[in-house]
Amino acid sequence: MKFRTKGQSSLEYLMLIAGALLVVSTVAGLMFYMANTAKENAQRSIDELYEEMGGDKGGDKILLMDDFESGTMDSWAVVDEGNKGAPSKWRVLNGELQQYSNIRDGGKSIEMHGTYAWAGESDWRDYTIYLTLRSTDDDAIGVMFRYKNADNYYRFSMDRQRKYRRLVKNVNGNFTVLSEDTVKYKLNQDYLLKIEAIGTNIKVFLDGEKIFDESDPGIASGAIGLYNWGNKGSYFDNILVERI
Repeated sequence: MKFRTKGQSSLEYLMLIAGALLVVSTVAGLMFYMANTAKENAQRSIDELYEEMGGDKGGDKILLMDDFESGTMDSWAVVDEGNKGAPSKWRVLNGELQQYSNIRDGGKSIEMHGTYAWAGESDWRDYTIYLTLRSTDDDAIGVMFRYKNADNYYRFSMDRQRKYRRLVKNVNGNFTVLSEDTVKYKLNQDYLLKIEAIGTNIKVFLDGEKIFDESDPGIASGAIGLYNWGNKGSYFDNILVERI
């Protein structure tokens, strides 16, 4: 705080303090507005997707929908695979699913075993996943799909520290990279992720931009999972799985 100087009137001093407080409150208000605007924009994107499907949120095309407004994650089963920083810490807070443990493995290969929460059925075949995700840490966050068990699934993940966005498959415990780039995600930004799995074709979209388009016959059906590796600030929301 700036102290009153010699010869400065009480009125001038009070005006100086009032001006400083106004600046602080304005900056705080702007930060709050920006954070809420990002959240609202992500929600509007989800609402637009609902409208494209005719607004039928309860239709038979919807396999799974969870915005975590219930305050629980009762539909999800947690699996911890990492042997460092365990156990995982999943919770629903402010209408989002959060994982805030540093659980991970050694991180020296593409397996990148951490923790995940999965939901759905093993016979789900062709579907599209929509969700928002955000990270305040710089490690891996992503989504698993066509999840059969811990040894059979596809996974999209992105890692800011290791500078990758990566699509892998895991068949009988053997991992293969299907596609990868070196783009880093931005911290504390809501991303709209869309994954299409139709037949042997897999497409991944981030904020409307197609980033991966691959064909692979490895796994034909399965549930979905929300994935985390060594990331103490992972947030997931507005989960929607639509049958195609």
